[in-house]
Amino acid sequence: MKTKTLLPMFVLIALLFVTGGASAQPLNKAEGSNAASVSLGTAFTYQGRLTDTSGNPKTGPCDFQFTLYDAASGGNVVGSAQTKTNVSLNNGYFSVELDFGATAFQGDARWMAISVACPTGGAYTPLTGRVALTAAPYALSLRPGASIQSAGAALNLSTSATTGFALNVVAPGTTAIYGQSASTTGTGVLGLNTSAASTASGVAGINSGNGSGVFGQTVSGRGVYGKATDLVNGYGVYSEGNAYVDGNLGWKAKTGYIAVSAAAFRPVRGTYNYQNWGNMLTPDDSSSPYYYAPVQLPHGATVIALAFTWQDYSAANDAMCRLYRNSLDGGGSAMATVSSSDSLGNGSSGTLGITDPVVANDNYAYFLEWYLPNNNTSGYAVLIIYTFTGPY
Repeated sequence: MKTKTLLPMFVLIALLFVTGGASAQPLNKAEGSNAASVSLGTAFTYQGRLTDTSGNPKTGPCDFQFTLYDAASGGNVVGSAQTKTNVSLNNGYFSVELDFGATAFQGDARWMAISVACPTGGAYTPLTGRVALTAAPYALSLRPGASIQSAGAALNLSTSATTGFALNVVAPGTTAIYGQSASTTGTGVLGLNTSAASTASGVAGINSGNGSGVFGQTVSGRGVYGKATDLVNGYGVYSEGNAYVDGNLGWKAKTGYIAVSAAAFRPVRGTYNYQNWGNMLTPDDSSSPYYYAPVQLPHGATVIALAFTWQDYSAANDAMCRLYRNSLDGGGSAMATVSSSDSLGNGSSGTLGITDPVVANDNYAYFLEWYLPNNNTSGYAVLIIYTFTGPY
């Protein structure tokens, strides 16, 4: 019996593998097709030509056995051997579909041993040598450690699944995903979620140990940047649990308010005669003019205005409100002053002329003073307006 030889033509797998130096053309979906996308799976088509030692094509049908190895000789079997029976041959050419499982091809080199029983039902004869399964040119760009370069998106992933991951990267001992951008307007990693659900995230980091769910580092610019277009229900950055920042934490300046009612004010001496109804404080005589209230301003904030609401029926004497900054050893000065200016009736006033407006709680304490010269003047409340760029 003459020894059979197999001249492999090509192998088409998910990433387009070819063998024997021949080329393969992928099948295209028919133009205008509206068919829904279907998962490709792990099977691939193997085509070859079976001849005798003189080069004459064999006639079929024949039986084939295919065994995948991790070496050209010896080595280990990869996946399960494939048996294909009653395979038709056309001038020696045949085509079979093989599936060695999802883990058979992960970037490592593979060789395939082939045995043939021809005609069908006979004893199998192994063919000489193993067939090396080499990659199609474009599949080389996706081998482990490969670099993909593109003028547009280097990699686009899409899935219709409602659970799981479009991309799942596992790295037990290193960084799972690393993003780098040299653009002044670009980002290393960008996550976008268009769902209106409050539980949806553009980028989510989960840490089940002692490390970080999301880690950002920068020489200048932003280590981690989050943006929410819905300022009521959305979060640019959201942490469910502890959040840690090694450095300064700041955001765009916001305006804050502290309101102090008359109920907070106390007389400078216990001999004063006055009435305090909580919403209004009025001295009973001209010898009970000074009242004080503590105020706690956020550290690092900038005071921009002081407003004082009063009742003044004294044409000769002004009611007055001052915001004081005292050093921790007792010395201090007024930061802002608001006067009733001999006005009659109710009113309020404000000032932008703030002295030393930046709050420094590490060196200073802050309090309010009311000067109410007689029982024709009363104080209602004080409003302090400030801006801040840090937590409070």
